[in-house]
Amino acid sequence: MHPLAKRAYEQAEQLIQADRIPDQPTDRVSSPTKALLQGNYYVDVHTHFFDKYCMNASYVILRHIRDFLGIRGQEEGAENDLVDMAYQTAHVYKRGYDEKLAQLVGNKGDRRDGVHSLLNMALTKSSMRQVYDYYIRESSVAEYFGLESHQVLTTLIMMDFKMGWELDVGKSMQEQIKEQKELAEEKPVLPFLFCDPRRLAFANEDNLYCAFNEAFAVGTPFFGVKLYPCLGYDPFDYRLWPIYEICQEKNIPVLSHCGGDRISTPKSGIYVYQGTELTLVEGADRQDVSYQLNDPKRFDLLLQKFPKLRLNIAHFGSRDTWSSSLPVDEKIDPQQRKETIMRLMRNYPHVYSDFSYTIAYEKCVQKLHPPAQTG
Repeated sequence: MHPLAKRAYEQAEQLIQADRIPDQPTDRVSSPTKALLQGNYYVDVHTHFFDKYCMNASYVILRHIRDFLGIRGQEEGAENDLVDMAYQTAHVYKRGYDEKLAQLVGNKGDRRDGVHSLLNMALTKSSMRQVYDYYIRESSVAEYFGLESHQVLTTLIMMDFKMGWELDVGKSMQEQIKEQKELAEEKPVLPFLFCDPRRLAFANEDNLYCAFNEAFAVGTPFFGVKLYPCLGYDPFDYRLWPIYEICQEKNIPVLSHCGGDRISTPKSGIYVYQGTELTLVEGADRQDVSYQLNDPKRFDLLLQKFPKLRLNIAHFGSRDTWSSSLPVDEKIDPQQRKETIMRLMRNYPHVYSDFSYTIAYEKCVQKLHPPAQTG
């Protein structure tokens, strides 16, 4: 075994109490979820979950200000300038600043508008319970389809703003895990732990393996793992291998982003570990790098090593994949991504994909379900 991988496995063995993790998924859910599973229920499959202390409010405002203010018709470069400004200026977390920014939200926009809902959640809610209550009431499938909240099983996907965007935040990973556990004891939810391999560098409780142990082996465990490779790492990173090993053995599902490229590493060039090999991923801009890190071909090596891993490749390549079957340019070929994901699903019985968010676009829905021919 490569020395890097050997060291990672040794650290994981020391910090993760794998023998305390239940083997069956149904044994890793709380009482409210078990009760719901006995009857008729609906699943909200992909819910990013965070409050104002989990993120950096100034970044969110800058990141979404164009959509929030309804600015249209600008050239793409102008939008990119706003986002670049966000990355450059939003590194410092100031407790209390989010309250001031929350005033920008007010009651502007339709309550069903995604950006408005995100800002309202992110800037005005200080606990996971508050976020959950707001989400169920305003933005969940329960609200959209007139369902009772107790009929909906909601996946709670943690977001790691500290590592993903190199931002200071006001709530540690351990605090986020604790709050999601407490919420799971009251509500039918399936928490997913965000796993960023770069967290292995931490010596404190926010170390990658310490966080995994706290989520899955201590108290009420989490249900699954979430990856976000386009934030700056390869899904085959050797530091994730011990976690994949446990997930494969304990039937813990792994959910990975594989969609839009606007959410990305703030860099136009970044070194990532593809296995134990350090490689440079670079492009014309950060979105180009993000597109490369989002390529589903990156799951090939991962699945060759962990063929029984329960992997869901979220978003099925995103709206670009389904809105057109033609290459966008010589570098971007949506059809290739679609075919890669389908190949992986054919070759590995525990690989899946979903259309979360993709079906928010009518053009994509038409591609998935074309209107019936008449005459």
